[in-house]
Amino acid sequence: QDIYEARIAYFFDTKTWPEQLKDRNVVSLDARGIVSGWIRQSLIVSQRDASGAPTHVLVAIQNINEEIKWQLQNNEMLGMQTTDDIISNAGIGLWHIILREGSAPRMQVNHRMAELMGMDDCDNMTDEEVYASWYQGIVPEAMPSVEASFQVMIDGSFSENTYQWMHPKKKLTYMRCGGTAATLMDGTHVLSGYHADVTEIIRKEERLRAELEVAYGKAKAASKAKSSFLLNMSHDIRTPMNAIIGFTEMAQKHRDDQEKVDSCLEKVLSSSKH
Repeated sequence: QDIYEARIAYFFDTKTWPEQLKDRNVVSLDARGIVSGWIRQSLIVSQRDASGAPTHVLVAIQNINEEIKWQLQNNEMLGMQTTDDIISNAGIGLWHIILREGSAPRMQVNHRMAELMGMDDCDNMTDEEVYASWYQGIVPEAMPSVEASFQVMIDGSFSENTYQWMHPKKKLTYMRCGGTAATLMDGTHVLSGYHADVTEIIRKEERLRAELEVAYGKAKAASKAKSSFLLNMSHDIRTPMNAIIGFTEMAQKHRDDQEKVDSCLEKVLSSSKH
């Protein structure tokens, strides 16, 4: 009921219309009425200001009982899975958290979310107990990021966060959480989103990072060894080269002194062999 009220409240809250109709001229919400059955409620932009913000919005209501009946019949014939089943098979859990002033926080989860949290007896737990079990599993170091993510949702934006969570059986795990929130007219915040266990992905990334650090260390050491080798080789080559140049110039200056020239040539030959 809280989730249903949140959707209706958000849809008809005129403060949310600029965001809902930012890039679209029509947005719709299907709901089941007590008397009329299924109806489609639509917001239609009839006029915008110079900046593109909607200034005039029409509200249209359409009976869609036949359409829903046709969809249900076709879904049954085709044996289509529900959205919850599809998401669950992908390893993703769904949750809702209700934060109402003066009341303990409540958490509602689907069966896949219960499995991710290791809650074998979730059906026998109250929503308050489910929330407490999840909240107590958050690793202290991860608490600031989780609370910051919740605040972003409450402020009206989508937030995604990966944090450490202590599983009752698997111990330390990594959970990726994403969601949004809606605020009811009485101030109640209803947060909705998904959870996925990304422990293996994170640990694989950590192993890869460690391997890269080792490889970087080896490459750095090899680079240092290469630089040292080139420096030493340069010095070893430069010394005899200087001798060759020096004795050659000396021999040129003393062409008439055969003994001097022969001595210089011997030293040039010796340095060349070196």
